[in-house]
Amino acid sequence: LYIVQNAVYQYEGSINKFLMDDKGSTLIAVFGLPPLSHEDDPLRALFAAMQICTELKIQKNLYPSVGVTTGLAFCGIIG
Repeated sequence: LYIVQNAVYQYEGSINKFLMDDKGSTLIAVFGLPPLSHEDDPLRALFAAMQICTELKIQKNLYPSVGVTTGLAFCGIIG
């Protein structure tokens, strides 16, 4: 988790969820939330994803799968 946190925070993203179950772990990170929004947030997300894959392979000998999507999203209190 430390490797992933470093990569996401280095590119000024936010971690929304981190789940662990019998099938593995899932992390949802978001880029572009105020006050840390940038014009190049999709590019920042790609850089973070590439860094996560590289660091996990080098340090932990893991081969993660990463998906990146772009567009508008509703981010608010849902309850």
